[in-house]
Amino acid sequence: MKKALSNLLYSAWLWALVPALIISFFIKDTGHQHSVSIESNPSEKLVQEVFADLNGDGITEQIHAKPGPPLVNIPIMDNEGKYFDQWNLPDDLTREISSLYFGNFDQDTFSEIYIFTTKEDSIFLNVNEFFDPNGLHLERIFITKVNLVEGLINSNLKQIGFYDQNHDGKQEFYFRITTGFGLWPRLCYFYDLENKTLKSSPFTGINFNKPVLTDIDGDSRPDIISPMSAAGNYDTPTPYTDYSSWLMVLNDQLEFKFPPIEFTGFGGALDVFTIDKNSEQKLLALYNYQGTDISNYAPSLVLFTPQGKVIKEKLLADLGITNRVNPKVLHSQEQDLIILLAESIYILDTHLELIEKRKNPLQTGYYSYTYDLDNDGIEELLLYSKNDRKLIVYDAGMVELGAVPFDTDDYEWQISNQVTKTGESKLFIKSGSAVHYVQLKENKYYLLGYLIYPAIYLGFVLFIGLVTRETTKQIEKRENQKRKLQTLQLQSIKGQLDPHFTFNALNSVASLLYLEDRNAAYDYLNKFTRLLRQLLSDAERVYRTLEDELEFVTAYLNLEKLRFGEKFSYDIYLGEGISQKENVPVMVLQTFAENAIRHGLMPRANGGKLSINIEKEDDYMKLTIEDNGVGRTKAAQNSNRQGKGLKMIHAFYEILNQINTKPIRHSITYLFQDGNPSGTRVEVWVPLYLVDDKLKIGK
Repeated sequence: MKKALSNLLYSAWLWALVPALIISFFIKDTGHQHSVSIESNPSEKLVQEVFADLNGDGITEQIHAKPGPPLVNIPIMDNEGKYFDQWNLPDDLTREISSLYFGNFDQDTFSEIYIFTTKEDSIFLNVNEFFDPNGLHLERIFITKVNLVEGLINSNLKQIGFYDQNHDGKQEFYFRITTGFGLWPRLCYFYDLENKTLKSSPFTGINFNKPVLTDIDGDSRPDIISPMSAAGNYDTPTPYTDYSSWLMVLNDQLEFKFPPIEFTGFGGALDVFTIDKNSEQKLLALYNYQGTDISNYAPSLVLFTPQGKVIKEKLLADLGITNRVNPKVLHSQEQDLIILLAESIYILDTHLELIEKRKNPLQTGYYSYTYDLDNDGIEELLLYSKNDRKLIVYDAGMVELGAVPFDTDDYEWQISNQVTKTGESKLFIKSGSAVHYVQLKENKYYLLGYLIYPAIYLGFVLFIGLVTRETTKQIEKRENQKRKLQTLQLQSIKGQLDPHFTFNALNSVASLLYLEDRNAAYDYLNKFTRLLRQLLSDAERVYRTLEDELEFVTAYLNLEKLRFGEKFSYDIYLGEGISQKENVPVMVLQTFAENAIRHGLMPRANGGKLSINIEKEDDYMKLTIEDNGVGRTKAAQNSNRQGKGLKMIHAFYEILNQINTKPIRHSITYLFQDGNPSGTRVEVWVPLYLVDDKLKIGK
């Protein structure tokens, strides 16, 4: 049986698996059902670029928005960059206000371009049904004035969507304005393009950060939900202060669906989603709290009915989450998934039950987006990390579709879909001074790609078969080293547990019992037992951390002090830059410390001192064990075992140095004062980067 197992372990068929798997892992797209690709090009930083189908032919046009002077100009081009015409506007483009939006208010063939411009503290709406000469054309429709901070607009405007709320066959344009260090305006609006009227939501102190139109109760009329945060930017009393987060739902008339629900605490943030649209629809709220007041609402997930009644609540702490969470909801045909993005990725069902916890593939500080990458009506999840320079794409079931290198200089992305004449769909991202085309493709013949894997494997089998004999020799050499290390380790353990030491320890316990000092006897025996347990638990190890070695040698020294009282003292000093996580050979300190006590300090008439210093020296860790004992000559007179432990340590290091690229070195210096022996100094240099502890004593 053993022979068969050995033949299997050293067979070329087994050894070929590892390199074949590694090489196969790095083969791009072969055997993958989907592939993600990115094409990047430079762009003007202040110019907006988006794609939209303005003429209803299924092919997108390219629309730019360029600031003046003297006029804002909006050129419209085809997919190949050829110009149709240009729309010129007065006033100014403001980054936080003037994004390009598209709609079809009269629901005909042609779509309109929507853009807001600014003049000092005023905001104006401009609309152009570009490909229809008789279509909707509006310019400089006054919307509102906004607060200025040091002469600059401190507001942000985003589209919410379109809906025909008065059923006249023409859609109203919904949008919101948020304001930072100021109160006005913090409202949602809709503009009736047919009747040229503007309506706003009730006055509040809270900002609607990223509102969306969605039907939360199945009545075929959309509502507005939005994440909100307790930013604390305005401390004057107002309805619904921004020192709390609020669950607010507006209906299509911009009225409260139900009384807003408060989540108290400055530093809190509330994300809101709809889930279970195919069955009993619910509202999901995730409350993050990063403040210091523990009496506030705890970070949690809460399910609400569309009428604002609590169904279920789960604390994030119950999932083991202590940091801020970035939530997403993925809607697939089978089920909705709640994704909590933190240091790990948590996947929950719509009952708030944990399905899976995954290791996060990216470093902290990554960004997440949901977008329909392949234009199939189902959104994918995109994770991007500036630190990793990587973009990862997941489908709605949290199956990874692909990961590609990606680096961009801005996290605020302008995202749209480009559809070419051939019907190809690409995700278009404008980020800072670059544009990126991200494409998700399905490989219909991906199964054929798997044929390359057996070919790689067979190639490695043939290669390894040619060097089997040399490999066997190397393995036998390694086994010999392991056996030598085993012998040396066992000798080291025997040296620490010699009968003399054990007898003295037990005799000390008996003496304490005789003197009826039971507490001291119990304390001594307990420490002695722990020392034996630790020694035996490390019996198979070649290396251990400096922290473990210091713990062991401290326990040993304390035990010796219980035996010998004030016969000696000791101190341990750690230099700067020592983390105690460095690997050191086992017994590297204890062996020399024991030698110092037994042969140097115990023969002294008065109390002696043992010092252990650990410092960083270039690529080495220098360990110094120094005593003020009787010195080499007198120690040799008192013991016939002098030098035996040192020979064993020398042989131990000799074997380890065959493995490590940098050797372990040690030196012994006999100290003198006025010509008389005054102690011994042992210095050991251990490389900071030792070969991993692969060698252990077999049973």
